[in-house]
Amino acid sequence: MLMRVREDPDTSGGTPSGGALAPVNRPLQPHYSWDTASLQKKEQFAFVNNEFASFGNILPADGKAPELGFRNSGKAYVLGNTPFIRFQSEAFRLRPRSRIHATVLDCTAWILSVPLQGTARYVSNGTFLRQNPGHVLISEPSRSIYGRIMDCDFLVLLLDEKEMTGLGSLLTNGDSCANGKMIHPLLGHYFTALASTIETIESREAQSIAEATIAIIRACVSKRPLDIAAAEAPLKTARLEAAQKYINANLKSPGLSSDAVLEFLNVSRRRLHDIFEQTGGVQKYIREQRLKAAYRKIIFSSGKRSVLSIAEEYCFSSGANFSRAFKYQFGMTPSDLCDQAGRTGVSSFERWLLELRHQGS
Repeated sequence: MLMRVREDPDTSGGTPSGGALAPVNRPLQPHYSWDTASLQKKEQFAFVNNEFASFGNILPADGKAPELGFRNSGKAYVLGNTPFIRFQSEAFRLRPRSRIHATVLDCTAWILSVPLQGTARYVSNGTFLRQNPGHVLISEPSRSIYGRIMDCDFLVLLLDEKEMTGLGSLLTNGDSCANGKMIHPLLGHYFTALASTIETIESREAQSIAEATIAIIRACVSKRPLDIAAAEAPLKTARLEAAQKYINANLKSPGLSSDAVLEFLNVSRRRLHDIFEQTGGVQKYIREQRLKAAYRKIIFSSGKRSVLSIAEEYCFSSGANFSRAFKYQFGMTPSDLCDQAGRTGVSSFERWLLELRHQGS
């Protein structure tokens, strides 16, 4: 039902026995997770309502009895010092929280939420608000909100007051900010991309991503041209890094293509071209990464594997096409490299260095 995850172990690394140097590469782990599927149906709704009472009084969707069950699950991460929660739920209604739970969120100045799927409708201080996928809502924990949330996949950030220093007047400027009219649409695009890649973030990257995230939030709330331009750069970098990880994880898949990357990032073709402009394009990057992977495979096999089998493993259409592309990339044929690898082998240090270069590519 619940899982609490201990703090990340030491990531300083070390030297394994035998002289092999292994770079540390740990994905970001959730600090807390839940899933009502592990409970009896009659217990599911009460668990969610009790566990998350600080956010409001949660009620079943119209016409559904609580004892019939309630699908709800999620994971909570910490980026820097910012809690980052992603949850999936069937439809429910939201009412203002009781005073007894108010102190739990005292250290939270603002709640930022964005639906990835599903819609939400709210009434706040007499104003009707509608939240569609990718539409950011920033609200104060103390605000009394009545809402109806459809089947959804949601992202929620809990922001400290110091992270929004200087923007209080904008954030408290009535419901015009609460319904997103004062928030630049870049923020919704950013959080949609971040949600799709959160489980691929390495622990050592968390702090820098947290800093970039706060910078983007501040820029999109202030809407000053210089702030927006500054925020575009880390967003583009984050998308490129996410795409590169996706590509490197799927080099052996015949379905890997520019269309697959476009679908993964959920961006337009024009935006995808812009993201990969510095690498020469998506297809060029995929081909180069496959060639580099094949290079490492030849080295690690000490020349014992056939060139054709390696070409097929990395989805080259023929041995001839593979050899031409390989020679253009590395200045030697794969057969030449195979012969050299068979004669000299590869040391533990060289193996480590190749793997390190692979992670940085």
